[in-house]
Amino acid sequence: MQMASLYFVNYYISSYGRDILGFSYSNSVTLLIILNVVGIPARVLVGHLADRYLGALNTLIPVLFYVNVLAFCWMGVNSQTSLYVFVSFYGLGLASFQSLIPTTVARMTKDISKVGTRMGMVFTFLSFASLVGPPIGGALVSAGGHTYIYAQAWAGASAAVGTALVVASRVYAFGWKLKVKC
Repeated sequence: MQMASLYFVNYYISSYGRDILGFSYSNSVTLLIILNVVGIPARVLVGHLADRYLGALNTLIPVLFYVNVLAFCWMGVNSQTSLYVFVSFYGLGLASFQSLIPTTVARMTKDISKVGTRMGMVFTFLSFASLVGPPIGGALVSAGGHTYIYAQAWAGASAAVGTALVVASRVYAFGWKLKVKC
């Protein structure tokens, strides 16, 4: 669920800028560049935070809440400046989430010989969500009369469901104890 939402925003942020806020084609491509460039330090810093202090899963959960809130915040973006700000903050969350996936899978696997298999299984499921998210969002954009509001609400709601599932997996695997480095 989370990946469907993340990649919908990733795919449609440029067209939102062009269709709704009047960006030129080159400026809408710049949005994608910003989205990816701001994530470079986030990947390193979040990995360091997870490794040194909290654990991968304990770091992933606040990152997902952050991305979840931002997915809903996209509905309030109504100017070119606010879209640049939104893309900058969203890029931090997107990169952080992507960098924590493999670490979290490895951390949750008790038998080290099964890490590769589990990694393949997780990325297989994530690939389907990444594959269907943008078309679902595009269909919602069309159904909403090209206003994006239905698709933005869906992105936020699916991010919330994905976050809830990750929290449930953390509780299932490690319990409610907050001081467990997982």
